[in-house]
Amino acid sequence: MNWSSQIALVAGTYDPVLVVLTVVATAYLLSYLLLKWLSGRYGFVTGMPYVVLGALLVPVMGWLPVEVMEGFDPLVGLATGAVALAAGLGVDAAKFGEQRGTTLKLGLTVTAVTLAVVVGVPWLVLQYLWEPPMNSALWLPVLGLLGAMGLVADSRPVEALAKYMNLEGEVAVEKAMKVAWVSTLGAVVFLGVVFSLYNPGPQWAGPVANGALWLGVQIVTGVVLGVVGGALVEMRPEDDRLLTVLLGVLVTASMAAYVTTMSIVFVNFVAGVVLINMSSESLRVRGMLEGAMGPLYVLLLFFLGTLWVVETLPAWLYVAVGIYVGLRVVGRYLGAAAYRPKLSGYRPEPGMYRAWIAPGALTAALVLDFSFAFGDQPEMATMISALVLVVVAEELVSFALVRGWLIESADVETMGSSKRRRDRWRAGR
Repeated sequence: MNWSSQIALVAGTYDPVLVVLTVVATAYLLSYLLLKWLSGRYGFVTGMPYVVLGALLVPVMGWLPVEVMEGFDPLVGLATGAVALAAGLGVDAAKFGEQRGTTLKLGLTVTAVTLAVVVGVPWLVLQYLWEPPMNSALWLPVLGLLGAMGLVADSRPVEALAKYMNLEGEVAVEKAMKVAWVSTLGAVVFLGVVFSLYNPGPQWAGPVANGALWLGVQIVTGVVLGVVGGALVEMRPEDDRLLTVLLGVLVTASMAAYVTTMSIVFVNFVAGVVLINMSSESLRVRGMLEGAMGPLYVLLLFFLGTLWVVETLPAWLYVAVGIYVGLRVVGRYLGAAAYRPKLSGYRPEPGMYRAWIAPGALTAALVLDFSFAFGDQPEMATMISALVLVVVAEELVSFALVRGWLIESADVETMGSSKRRRDRWRAGR
């Protein structure tokens, strides 16, 4: 009996739930130490090891039975909702007031152009040049999800690398992170529209009217929970009670969406937006949730990896993943190039588009959210595996792109500082 079979035997002997929790806890500890070391030494921030670990332990090695993993769906739903709730808590009205018009215009331009490229180009190809691999009731929602994924821009790698390279506070870095924030908000809103238009739940009217009804149901659900949570937070409870309020909103919103066909991400996002804008305790609320996010991020990425299909994927799917990643990079590039401010306005650096490629935990949340609603379809298993591959590929590509851009920015800053010193020296003469 080889070592792989022995581990599988142990997993079958003991309570599978304890085995899963032990594996996840051990992976969290080891990965945290490894990633902390990589971040401190090389500025490397990524969640890819957790995704790969989930794929290895469940579908590839088969150490943890798929049936057991399915029993953790409610927990995964909570982790998915927590990421979305945290994103919603970041949408404070005061934060919009701090953004200058150029940031919002640049962010909206990048968002619109990226969406047109990553959704419009594949749609034209599938509509007129190549027969879709599945019926329109399935490939159109997948295409919509790819559009939402294409808009997510995780700013953590930029922040970590900028800190490592002593570029914190630079104008280009700060601008890139603000634009990433705007684009990510667009991703969640677009996902809510996709879930409304192609919702697999009850159909009350025509396609457009039914989509509008589902969108209204999701928004109302999020608003009601956000108002209740905001009213309780305004009572300024102690820290333990404040955490209970946040968890209550999270659990209620996630479970309400989980047992129906609403978007866990969108409902929690709306609840977070309403809650944070009702409360005068915004910093305290965000800090409380962020303090509990570490283990949830690990669960989210780990379970994303478990969605991988062991069977050999068709070659065209790998090609399609590569094309999509390329289209996303092109969309970001064209979005930055399409922004045309006034003569005296801010112009983004040519390479700034490279700061908007990292997928982050929110992208994993989008995929898991989609799998809950549409994963029952047999054809979807292969497509979801492709989505997992997209996340891994973008994690690898984004680090190289961000690092290259920041190195160029550092060189430009160094040259600019030398020129300013030279000009001052000449003026002193």
